[in-house]
Amino acid sequence: MCKVCEDKTLSVYQSLVSMDDGNPFPNLVDRISNLLGSRGINELSEDDINELLNIMNGYKSKRCDWDRYAYLIPGKYTRNLVDDGNGSYNLLLLVWDKNSQSPIHDHSGSHCIMKVLEGTLTESRYEWPLKDDNKPMNLVSSTDLSKDKSVYIHADKIGLHRVSNNTDTLSVSLHLYTPPYQICQTFCETSGNMRASSKCPFYSVKGVPINSELEENDDNKCTIEKMLCKFKSKSLTKLLG
Repeated sequence: MCKVCEDKTLSVYQSLVSMDDGNPFPNLVDRISNLLGSRGINELSEDDINELLNIMNGYKSKRCDWDRYAYLIPGKYTRNLVDDGNGSYNLLLLVWDKNSQSPIHDHSGSHCIMKVLEGTLTESRYEWPLKDDNKPMNLVSSTDLSKDKSVYIHADKIGLHRVSNNTDTLSVSLHLYTPPYQICQTFCETSGNMRASSKCPFYSVKGVPINSELEENDDNKCTIEKMLCKFKSKSLTKLLG
């Protein structure tokens, strides 16, 4: 290879490395990993928990940073695994289609820090229902969380909760769960009855789709950017706020 070509190749390579280094999202993932290590939140001090919140709050979200993880199934919300934390925690990116919501649920003893990356989400907290009460669940609080807002959800203190996207645009959130959990209990809002425990599936792992709903139908295998192509009559601003 001639010297000029070598110089051009090196320049392109350096530009790509610079672009990767310029993405703060991998740095966010690394900082969480370095702080937690193999420990769970129960093994951390209050200062450590505050530092986790500071790490989350310090990241200013840009869609291009995390879009590779953001798989969406229209009409639903999806759980996309970003980092498994060597079994000590899960870092998930959740994509919420417009007017979608989780069921009312517990966290099976897991703690959570949630950060909104795009759009607005509402976190609603409920009292635990009395056994066989068959009454509507009691709403304790409801908080709207806008882009870059974070909240710490203490499994032993909040009772039950639900996360909702009550808007007509897509929303995205980042969730740190420790310890990780695969099964949670869900509850009927109108009766308070506990449903059978249900598994919480991943739709993609580290940017690769694994859920059959994504794999079987290529039309459904879409990141946010691909999803936007289906709404040519709507602007990016209208879809994502």
